Amino acid sequence: MITPKMDQYYEKIRDKKRQDYRRLNYQTLVYPELIFIGDSITEWFPIERLMNIKHTWVNRGSAASNSQHLLDHLAVHVFGSAVRQVVLLIGTNDIGYDLPREKTLANVREMIGQIRADYPLATVYLLEVLPVNEDKVYYHTVDNRTNQAIQDLNAGYAALADDLAGVELVNTYHSFLNEAGQLAPDLTKDGLHLSEAGYVLLAEILQQVI
Repeated sequence: MITPKMDQYYEKIRDKKRQDYRRLNYQTLVYPELIFIGDSITEWFPIERLMNIKHTWVNRGSAASNSQHLLDHLAVHVFGSAVRQVVLLIGTNDIGYDLPREKTLANVREMIGQIRADYPLATVYLLEVLPVNEDKVYYHTVDNRTNQAIQDLNAGYAALADDLAGVELVNTYHSFLNEAGQLAPDLTKDGLHLSEAGYVLLAEILQQVI
């Protein structure tokens, strides 16, 4: 579990990234139609190299973020007047912070509500939380995250997508599993974050929906 001392360190990272994004948002000459938001898996996604996107887009992912961090600073991540699509991948750090499942679902519901209120024509693509590899060699990064907790959260996401207008659930979880039901070793660097092959697969999945 992420401790308060660890979070102090992570907050410095998040704050620096928010400052960078505020500056970039202010300086942009063309507002984005498509925005990617989420945690480190989003931030480190080499979108320009792996995806063919016809729309103006930006990546506003922020490492070490959970759903509360994203919700508290949503205006930094989703901005402008042209937004038509938002890709949201968040939740694995909620488990890392030991946030209750219902709190995560409430945060995500509120995030989607705010986005839809500000951009009523926008579609939110809510990605399932990706699996982890629970092998002990990855414990230093995976920590208290379990695939059972992730599946429980994804079930909640599916219910949210069914309940809310303008939201599409993107099924990603099972595509990343190996035969043992774990995040496939070739798709990850450390049991949690994606390798190049993992991002290629993620791009292929997203390319089919956006």
